[in-house]
Amino acid sequence: MAAYHPAAAISWAEPRPRKRRGGLSRLLENSCPSGSDPKTDIVPQNVWCQISLMIETERLLLRPYELGDFGPYLEMLDDPNMDFPGRIPVTYEDAWHRLQRYVGHWHLLGYGNFAVVDKTTMKYVGETGIWKSNRGLGSDFDNDDEAGWFISGSNQRRGFAFEAALAAHEWYRLKFQRLRTVCMISPDNVTSISLAQKLGYRSFRQGEYKGTAVIFFERCLGGS
Repeated sequence: MAAYHPAAAISWAEPRPRKRRGGLSRLLENSCPSGSDPKTDIVPQNVWCQISLMIETERLLLRPYELGDFGPYLEMLDDPNMDFPGRIPVTYEDAWHRLQRYVGHWHLLGYGNFAVVDKTTMKYVGETGIWKSNRGLGSDFDNDDEAGWFISGSNQRRGFAFEAALAAHEWYRLKFQRLRTVCMISPDNVTSISLAQKLGYRSFRQGEYKGTAVIFFERCLGGS
């Protein structure tokens, strides 16, 4: 079992729960800016709803994706220098649909993929998070949430991926008390495998995803 590294000091701020009204109205009340009406199930036009959450580490800020992240997110995915084993080409349409999926996941489940921001420059540098993927890969994978990380080419080899992923895992553990997460990595992606092992993941089987060979990893805390 790879060693688990306890997270360095992190802090986060979340909205204080208000009086519950139930259903979608409760979601809107806790997540929408002023201008929307939480008493209805209709979000006014041009109101961009987002969950107020910010995780801060020594060098980074982690927060749910926003509409303004699409440009730098697309640029990261479209970078010709970001070629690594197992990478799947992503189109403009794919990137746009991913962003919508990220935002929707947060609103449905209360967690998901974080946009990662460099505190020094306040610029987007990548993503990490834990989400419910439901990929149809078997109960030993699909029954638990999946983790991932991706840092832009110009910001690699600075330790950002580990710092961000560790903070996201620690927040997830403290928030939900869930002890097992999974991930899948191309067997040739040595860098990502090394990072996963540093986070405490170990392989539990090999297989394929959409015709591509992958290794399935798990991270079990609490002696599981």
